Amino acid sequence: MVGSENRRIIFITHYTELYGANKSMLDLIRGLSGKADVEVLLIVPGEGKITKLAQQEGINYLILPFYNEIYFSADNGFVSTCKGFFKLLCNLTLAFRHRALFRHPGTVIHSNSSATLIGSYFSLVSGKPHVWHIREFGWEDYRIRYCFGTRYFNMLLNRSAAVIAISKAIYSARVEHSAARRKQVIYNGVLYGAAAQGKAPRAWSFEEGKKKMVFAVIGYISPEKGQHEAIKAFSIFVEKHPQAELRIIGVGEEKYVSELKGISSGLGLNNNIIFTGHVENMDKAYHEIDVLLMCSRSEAFGRVTVEAMSNGIPVIGFENGGTAEIITDGINGLLYRKGAAELGEKMALLCRDAALYEELSQNAFNNVYQQFSVEKYVEAVKAVYLALPENE
Repeated sequence: MVGSENRRIIFITHYTELYGANKSMLDLIRGLSGKADVEVLLIVPGEGKITKLAQQEGINYLILPFYNEIYFSADNGFVSTCKGFFKLLCNLTLAFRHRALFRHPGTVIHSNSSATLIGSYFSLVSGKPHVWHIREFGWEDYRIRYCFGTRYFNMLLNRSAAVIAISKAIYSARVEHSAARRKQVIYNGVLYGAAAQGKAPRAWSFEEGKKKMVFAVIGYISPEKGQHEAIKAFSIFVEKHPQAELRIIGVGEEKYVSELKGISSGLGLNNNIIFTGHVENMDKAYHEIDVLLMCSRSEAFGRVTVEAMSNGIPVIGFENGGTAEIITDGINGLLYRKGAAELGEKMALLCRDAALYEELSQNAFNNVYQQFSVEKYVEAVKAVYLALPENE
């Protein structure tokens, strides 16, 4: 991008809710918006929570009704193929119709997820460099399949000027073998360094009958996220600690949520397991819990893991994916590998060992501001933009 006085970064998000991927993108947009040499435009597929927030914060955005060329069933039958051709035709038409948006010198197209392909089409018709931010495994964590298969996606990925993976696990699974010219791991920034001021690690002192330990699973509710395992482990823990509480925070697949509620009821734990639904005030939610459980078998990064740690909350996580990159067992959190029984043991260990709880809290708190600051995240991504040619 040598020779450009200003940079115009056009972000494309595949959805309009305010979950992890969009939260991380918004942190990036806020960080870049404060720089004099950067102009930002956000492209969204429709109205939603993200457009309301963009209005409130003065973020320039444009609604273009594109389609995500993905589906969630295990079988790509005739109907899915027909829908795929329809989505492709609509997206290509949209890309040609709006290619003038990308004529500004120094434009970079930044796709915020591998769930949408239209950023690659915009790059194709405009000749502007495309940065692809890979935030998910795909099938393993969200049951995503591409309408025209993984080979088609990889062909488009190979054309990218740069590919960013949010963890080493994602890099290894989806980026390492790409032919893209620039590839690297950049962890999400979660909190600004200034947010550390005035915060302190937590202490835990269990006195029978006086204080209950509150566990939580936070995020989208689906089988891939492992809420069922958390419930099973909690049922083991609660036998000796009947006052304990497990909060399942988030929304998700209606069938699976009903199934989980049925399991809780069958175990006689309706008073101990709370399904909160969507929680607007997460600061309050973090303040009220003692331990976070991260039971996802294939967590790409784990934004809620880092958020919990930034609040001094010890995390017990399944030893795989991005979780194993964030947590060092016994140092800044605990890891388990063998299922609900081992998870239940780790929960009991934190309950009875106040010194360990406080040590993990302190180390988790310190680690977040060393490795996962928004400032570090913004500068790393901006460096990617600066290294790109102005045109493909």
